[in-house]
Amino acid sequence: MTRISRLTITGLRNLDGISMNPGAGVNLIIGPNGSGKTSMLEAIYLMGVGRSFRSAKVAPLIQNGASSCTVFCELNDGAVAMGLQKFRHQSPVLKIQGVRQPNWIEAARLLPLQILDSNTFQLLEGSPKVRRRFLDWGVFHVEPGFVEHWRNGRICIANRNLLLKAKNLDRTQIAAWDMELCRESEQVDRARSAYFGAFSTHLVTVLKEIAPSIDIS
Repeated sequence: MTRISRLTITGLRNLDGISMNPGAGVNLIIGPNGSGKTSMLEAIYLMGVGRSFRSAKVAPLIQNGASSCTVFCELNDGAVAMGLQKFRHQSPVLKIQGVRQPNWIEAARLLPLQILDSNTFQLLEGSPKVRRRFLDWGVFHVEPGFVEHWRNGRICIANRNLLLKAKNLDRTQIAAWDMELCRESEQVDRARSAYFGAFSTHLVTVLKEIAPSIDIS
């Protein structure tokens, strides 16, 4: 199980020079309104996901007068070190064990995060896209090859759509992308189905504990 054993935050919203060593059990963040409780959770989310759950913009994250904000954490008593620097006018820099990362795939694997807030109800009330995103988040963490098949499928769809919008349809190329899309989609579907089977088993167990009189499937 992944555990954050050290966390430092510099220049993020109203947090500056923050350093803490969370315990091994459940950690509670307590303080008055506006003291930075949510911002601390936001910093952890930034590290593992690369974006905020509060705003799509970078500027509000960085303190006035500063050019960047920094989050650093150690996992499992220093076994892994991760650092993130977000800038106002340039791309962010993410490093794991001192090595700059081209994307957030490895960070997401090392620091799996699931935020629970008012938007969680969208799993029930929102579109199928919300439920697929939740499902794919779980599959990503248990099926190492899933993200590659998922990305390849997206590429197939994008190229296929471009061909369909062309003035003169090239049916040969469309057929080729169709075959590739079917191949990748089959892998994605297989991984989703396997994960959902395991997830359902745990879901039923948890539901029996918290709502034994309700039959939910």
